[in-house]
Amino acid sequence: MLNKIVIKIFKRKFLKKWNRVRRLGDTYYENELIERSITEKLGTRFLNGKEILAKELMDNVAIIKIYRE
Repeated sequence: MLNKIVIKIFKRKFLKKWNRVRRLGDTYYENELIERSITEKLGTRFLNGKEILAKELMDNVAIIKIYRE
């Protein structure tokens, strides 16, 4: 019972919604999300240079995060 209370307090205090999203998984999972999103938008999953595309997307997110702070 005490563990559940401690976990609830920890979640309320330290985990915001955006933090949970940021910690979804490893690089494989993130690449799957990127590929799924691109497939939905373009209608195809065959992309040349998927690794380069993923790196560019991550870099752009980092730049946007810096400017929003």
